[in-house]
Amino acid sequence: AALDATIAAARAGGIQHLTARVDVADLATMGALEARGFRTMDALVTYIMRPVKDPPVDVRTVGTIRESRPEDGAAILSITEEAYRGYRGRFHLDPHLPSDRADALYLEWARQCLAGTMADIILVSENSDGEVIGYLAYRRRQPMSSVGMPIFGGGLGACRRDSPGAYASLIRDATIWSHARGGMGEYQTQNYNFAVIRVYEAAGAHYVRAEYTLHAWLG
Repeated sequence: AALDATIAAARAGGIQHLTARVDVADLATMGALEARGFRTMDALVTYIMRPVKDPPVDVRTVGTIRESRPEDGAAILSITEEAYRGYRGRFHLDPHLPSDRADALYLEWARQCLAGTMADIILVSENSDGEVIGYLAYRRRQPMSSVGMPIFGGGLGACRRDSPGAYASLIRDATIWSHARGGMGEYQTQNYNFAVIRVYEAAGAHYVRAEYTLHAWLG
């Protein structure tokens, strides 16, 4: 009944696209969504690092990690454009969404991070020539979790294709930043993105949950 009311209200309001995220164990909700035209578009895994209990491992550092400065904006946008062009995420896999608009979404996400509306901090990795080779935008996802501490994560990150090793040290330093504020570091990626999963595990993160993302087209 809740799903039917939501879909009816969305149609009445002219909304064409809906997204739902469901725990992989919640097969009943999956079935209810699929019966109403939702299609599975993504499968996410979540890793965490808790303060005190899960100190980040001292991974190999690629580049110098520092907080971003206003003059880093152009490099961050360039890295985003390169990294997410044709990216096999849920927006690119949805046949109702044009690929060029899916590319543009990640670029706009990066712009909002730079503006401070979708990130509390942006860490960058800088090579010996002073060039930005990677970044990680990070934010407080919710004021307080069920375990009694803030959760930091849910940002956007990318590295130049010639410098993929920079990501591990960005994850480590972002976790140190969140732990210093009494918070938990939380990271998500697709369940098939083994390269990033290995980075999370190398940095000391622990797997905690998996979710399916479903889309419905109401247009």
